Amino acid sequence: KKNTHTQKHIPRSLTLSRMSLLSRASSARHLLSLTSLHSLSAIPLKKCIYDDDRHHHFSRHHCRFYSSPSSLHSPASSHYRQMDVTKHNFADAHALFLRHLSSASFLSFDFEFTGLELSYSDRSVYNESLDARYEKLRKAVQRFVPLQMGICLWEKKGGNASLETTDAGAKESDEPAIDAMNPIDAVKQGSSAYVARSFNFNIFPQYSKVFLVETSALQFLIENQFDFNKVIRDGVPFMNEVECAKQRQGIEAYGKASLQKYTLDKTHSAYQVVQGYLEEVQRFRNTATLGQTRVLTVERSFHLKLLEQEILRRFPDVFPVMDKTRECVVLHFVDESIKERIIHEEKEKKLARLEHRNGLTRIINSIIESRTPIVCHNGMYDLLYLYHHFIRPLPLVCSDFKSQLHEAFPTIFDTKYIVCNSGEVKKLLGHDTRPETMNLGSLYQYATNNLDTHKGVSVQIPHKFGNCADREVAHEAGYDAFMTGTVMLRFMNHVCKSPYELEKGLKEHSLGNRIAVSNAEYCVAL
Repeated sequence: KKNTHTQKHIPRSLTLSRMSLLSRASSARHLLSLTSLHSLSAIPLKKCIYDDDRHHHFSRHHCRFYSSPSSLHSPASSHYRQMDVTKHNFADAHALFLRHLSSASFLSFDFEFTGLELSYSDRSVYNESLDARYEKLRKAVQRFVPLQMGICLWEKKGGNASLETTDAGAKESDEPAIDAMNPIDAVKQGSSAYVARSFNFNIFPQYSKVFLVETSALQFLIENQFDFNKVIRDGVPFMNEVECAKQRQGIEAYGKASLQKYTLDKTHSAYQVVQGYLEEVQRFRNTATLGQTRVLTVERSFHLKLLEQEILRRFPDVFPVMDKTRECVVLHFVDESIKERIIHEEKEKKLARLEHRNGLTRIINSIIESRTPIVCHNGMYDLLYLYHHFIRPLPLVCSDFKSQLHEAFPTIFDTKYIVCNSGEVKKLLGHDTRPETMNLGSLYQYATNNLDTHKGVSVQIPHKFGNCADREVAHEAGYDAFMTGTVMLRFMNHVCKSPYELEKGLKEHSLGNRIAVSNAEYCVAL
């Protein structure tokens, strides 16, 4: 059945995605393969699912569209600023992030990823059991990957403090002042200001990895001006703890002749080629003096790996150092002391490269260590992606996931759960709980246009976080994280009645540690 009342609220930018949804009713979804909480039972989630949801499937992304395109140009979004992070400026961004994490009252986060569901048969079924839903989501999260991670740090400042001196005292600060001439909100007498620092991390796995891409997810991201070239070319590498441990294990085994990954069979096409290289190594060995080196150019990377293995196995006084960039191997004629020195130096280089590839995991570990409250919107997917791709593989059962997630992040707020279950917020919204009014864009528009700052909260953004006023940034992870935090502050301020109660409520509140689950009348209780 067509719901015309709902249909008129969907912007033109959703047309292609809506057509994709209709096409799925008659055919399976196409997937592309690319290479490169405290354990409690589920509790009811009041009025989060409506009759329309039982007949129409909306993905997590679709539910977050604005109710109208004009919401992109609200007074707040016109002054939104963020730091766009790639592998080229990650070191500076990481240092800035750590500096402000320690003083953050909370952080909000969001992901953009390559897909939601593995197939049409894996779509969520209305009010299926939590364990059945978790199993579907777990399988999907294992096969898809995140492409952007947005984190917005929210630091409380005194209401009457001069914003021009926010970072006063910091010698040669890279964030000298907050733009007091163009604040998102004017700081009014008696209100408290929160400084928002939003980081938009473009991320991409840099080690060998196979993952899936959902075609409708690509269409959605392209429609929202997502820059795939930037992500693939300049994305910050990431891995979880298990993947990192395997990499470290391989580095520790570096230089050992007993390590044999490949079998050099005489019938293999590479056999004669590698034999020719080994004859060159033998000639070098016959004439070399201690400490002498020679560069041996190798045509293919696979030959390079085979050659390294065979040299270590056959020639105890020749040590090979591979240079994949130049496609060559540097031969060293060595004794035991020289060999140990080279191995130590190469291990240090490899560990440094691993540290670089593990940059995003260090960001997540710093959040875990800080015990900072985290905020998401309709965040079940976000939390699953966060845990699996940056901490460790998802456990097999939901109860284990809840306990492990709660151990890592003791305080989690889901703004979707808050607006659907807070009596004060529902009264504020006139008990209008239609899906199109519960998505992030609509809630953000309401919070910025209707919740006046004299009630106690204003938002300020520093100069360092570059101006995004000239472009639409909806569904960019950094901007969605900023919107999520704004919704959290404005609505929780209404619930908590005063700035003091708000700051207290952001650390511990009965609305916390409850995660909304789409297409279900329950939530995940941590």
